[in-house]
Amino acid sequence: MNALNAAVDTAIPLIERRLKMQASFNEDTLRRLVLDRLVNSGIPAMRLKTEYPHPKIQGKRVDTVILDGDRTPQVAIEFKYHRKIPSRTNQPRTMNAAELLADFAKSRDFPDVERFVVYLTDGEMLQYLQKPRNGLAWLLYTSREQEISISNIPDCKTYRRYAGDWSRPALSQMLLNRPVTSDHRLIVWQVKPKPQVD
Repeated sequence: MNALNAAVDTAIPLIERRLKMQASFNEDTLRRLVLDRLVNSGIPAMRLKTEYPHPKIQGKRVDTVILDGDRTPQVAIEFKYHRKIPSRTNQPRTMNAAELLADFAKSRDFPDVERFVVYLTDGEMLQYLQKPRNGLAWLLYTSREQEISISNIPDCKTYRRYAGDWSRPALSQMLLNRPVTSDHRLIVWQVKPKPQVD
């Protein structure tokens, strides 16, 4: 969805201002700023629904859904924000990475929509993802669609607990990867279920 990429792009100056202010900034702030840009681009606010009940996973909600004119979901968006916690030496990086993968799984299972994951993070988490020994560097490849499946997710207790259901693979494609102030980066992936082969 070009409108989402454009909204994320135009939200970057607003995100940078908030990060520089060192004001409270969390996942909801990120979502609010991007949704504001979507409305500014012409998508009516009444078509944007937050915390939308997931149609296939009982008790789960999707961060944002864009409805069409008939009130049918056409786009599902998950937002994730990770940064160094000032009061701690390190982030819980393995758990953070697993929770990011859970957003891909939740997106994969939302039927009949375009699916996106919007991720804002800092350099510490990016370094964790990029290290080959952590097994997730493939997630940041920009050149082609990537398969996410049980075969390329690290096999450890934290991932088994937090990464969601990976009995079915997904495909991800990085659509946007932009530097943001304060050593942050903003990334957008499109997510699709992997077609079943008969």
